[in-house]
Amino acid sequence: EVAATVAAEGGSPIQVAAAWLHDVVEDTPVTLAQVEAGFGGEVARLVDWLTDPPDWAGLPLAERKALQAARLAAAPDAVRLVKLADQLSNLGCVLDDPPLDLDPTTRLAYARGALAVAQACGPRGALAARLTAKAQRVEALAGTAEARTERDPAGALSG
Repeated sequence: EVAATVAAEGGSPIQVAAAWLHDVVEDTPVTLAQVEAGFGGEVARLVDWLTDPPDWAGLPLAERKALQAARLAAAPDAVRLVKLADQLSNLGCVLDDPPLDLDPTTRLAYARGALAVAQACGPRGALAARLTAKAQRVEALAGTAEARTERDPAGALSG
């Protein structure tokens, strides 16, 4: 999905390849050196920018998203398109198929973090508008869940 979005937004073949591989270093045993050996230095450079440093792994979500946004401010433009497409995809998952343990507060924190990341990526027209719309849907859902919790803190009415 991330690679398809990057391609649809006019991304280069290097950006599309980086989009396919954007989480591979964080989520698998694959190293950046292996990405470079298999896909070349340009793709590896973008993947490196898209990969959170290992010491960010245990940080609270809001802090990690703030660090991502700050890092993106210095990133090459090629990275920003891929990151924005990634955030759009992730927000779609948060909205449409969230993990069972993802509570409304965490969903809201993710949406707000994704917006901060999007702002760091700079204006991207329709892609940024789609991300903003999804983030607003998360805000609305979280607000509805918070209101439900305030009315029924023990969950007695939800069952």
